[in-house]
Amino acid sequence: MITNDAGSTWSQPQKIHLPNPDSAVEVLALGNDRLLGVFNDIEEARWRLVLAVSDNLGMDWRTVKILDEQQDASDANRYQFSYPWMLRTSDGDFHVLYTWNRTRIKHIEFNESWLEQAASVAGASGKQGQR
Repeated sequence: MITNDAGSTWSQPQKIHLPNPDSAVEVLALGNDRLLGVFNDIEEARWRLVLAVSDNLGMDWRTVKILDEQQDASDANRYQFSYPWMLRTSDGDFHVLYTWNRTRIKHIEFNESWLEQAASVAGASGKQGQR
């Protein structure tokens, strides 16, 4: 949903189309129609968690980094990365937390320089299209 009057009125919600197993999605607004998201990008399971960027308010997503991935595809239910949560601190750093295999909480920290470099590399390699 979008607001142009500080939240007095909102646009109608629009469904986003992500390949996601009906699991939590965490998104931060970066400004200028740009969003940063953390989500499972596989429809069947939660064995991969990605960091992605949208430059058009979530209509299209580009994977920036795979944060965690289960390596043994024959046992897709063995690992699960769930419930992502993200914040940006006053110093500009990003913090991502999520449950790791239902036994631990994993914390990843990065800054805007790292994000821009990762997004640039991902863009150059053509990793497009979580839609």
